[in-house]
Amino acid sequence: MGWIDNRIAEYYQWLKDNTAIREDKGTGWFSVSTPFVGLFNDNIEIFVKKESETKILLSDDGETIENLFLSGVDVLRSQKRKDYMQKVANNFGIKITPEGEIVTESNGADFARKKHNIISAISSISDMSMLSNDKVTSIFAEDVVSYVESLDVYSNPSFLIKGRSGLDFSFDIQITGKKSELVVKPFNVLRQNGIERFLFCMGDIKQYCVKLIFNRL
Repeated sequence: MGWIDNRIAEYYQWLKDNTAIREDKGTGWFSVSTPFVGLFNDNIEIFVKKESETKILLSDDGETIENLFLSGVDVLRSQKRKDYMQKVANNFGIKITPEGEIVTESNGADFARKKHNIISAISSISDMSMLSNDKVTSIFAEDVVSYVESLDVYSNPSFLIKGRSGLDFSFDIQITGKKSELVVKPFNVLRQNGIERFLFCMGDIKQYCVKLIFNRL
């Protein structure tokens, strides 16, 4: 067991060596920069304030949800996303304020566990960046391409067609048959502006057979 004890001790020392603390004089708050990587490949930072011997506040100062918003995920406007965040909060015993601040409170004796939990919650909630519209659409398109490839048909990904107007239109898949060919444009969500662009595209390249598929989930 000796070798693993040494490795664990080295890990604890690494955590300590890569944790930076800075005091905001006059407010009583300390910023604690951790070695854990955040949403924008920066270090996850928490803010700590001692209210009394048995009350220590820990907060992310609202940065986690603000960073998600900047990455295209407005979690506070989606009930399902808020439900997911609440599940994360319950799992780690932390709270999310109506303003979007991730907070928890320590009695002093459990500070290490509370610090670990809020950092874990910040990391888990930051992973919701994968729910941005661009990323969801990209992942869905990849799933469609993978499905078509599994059908063992001859297909080309990322097919480009020039319309009568001279504009180029991109499709995710081209399926070639003996007598005809099919181009596929997956839509994760159907919106009016997307439909209008697609209809214009169809009119411009009407010599092709275009199949529209979408995910209702």
